[in-house]
Amino acid sequence: MFKVMFYKEEENKLFGYNEWHHEKTSTYNSGRVCIMGDAAHATTPWQGSGAAMAFEDAMILSHLLWNTASVDHLGAAFEAFTEVRIDRCQHIIDSSAGTGRIICGQNPEVGEVNAETRFFDVEPPKTRAALAHRWDRIHGLKSDEHRDEARALLEKKIKKNESH
Repeated sequence: MFKVMFYKEEENKLFGYNEWHHEKTSTYNSGRVCIMGDAAHATTPWQGSGAAMAFEDAMILSHLLWNTASVDHLGAAFEAFTEVRIDRCQHIIDSSAGTGRIICGQNPEVGEVNAETRFFDVEPPKTRAALAHRWDRIHGLKSDEHRDEARALLEKKIKKNESH
């Protein structure tokens, strides 16, 4: 299948396969500016989580803003947003890229290298095993706990800023 879709025999090379994503984003905020969704953490489509991450971002950011009593606390809210969201989003970016490599026969866990195509000939049992737990952390989010974590971090940052 991959050979038919992505391989030009006459040129002996791969074609027609691209994926674009942020490899790593160091922060989602700077002062009173904050980005979310694909602007903060675009990902490949292999785990179908890009839009879900944006919804999660909106949930956390709206919760933080709802609990921000003063414009002076916006920076703290945006810092809390980055701290609460960045590890989860980075995990999904990395996991999605890895899932794509498995599905497209670019991972040694799924089979043997085909000398002709230079892809791995995908073996279904190995593919199933390689994919088995890739969605666990994605599906395991408890949104109420995630919101509570964000709010607690915001309150901690506000107290720290007010004590200085």
